[in-house]
Amino acid sequence: MFDVDKRPWIQPANGTADKIAEVVRRCPSGALHYRLAAGPAEVADVPTTVTVIEGGPILLRGDIELRGSFPAVRDTRMALCVCTRSARLPFCDAACTSPAA
Repeated sequence: MFDVDKRPWIQPANGTADKIAEVVRRCPSGALHYRLAAGPAEVADVPTTVTVIEGGPILLRGDIELRGSFPAVRDTRMALCVCTRSARLPFCDAACTSPAA
């Protein structure tokens, strides 16, 4: 279903809707989401959890509303940057794990 060497790198024809939804739910950042034509939509984890990864990021899962000096963002999963090198602050873009870091 996912092949980072291909474009587009997501090949939905190579998996069932349930399998794709399962894999997308494991995406810690919330960069991937799904919407099924039939069946349940993606739902937030209960309870909401916050996981601090040594060296970053901070992973949030649940019914989250993030507020700050930017428009409020509501989502079910987020990865927040702690290294401050992300081009997408406050969200992590893995800048601290790039070879130039």
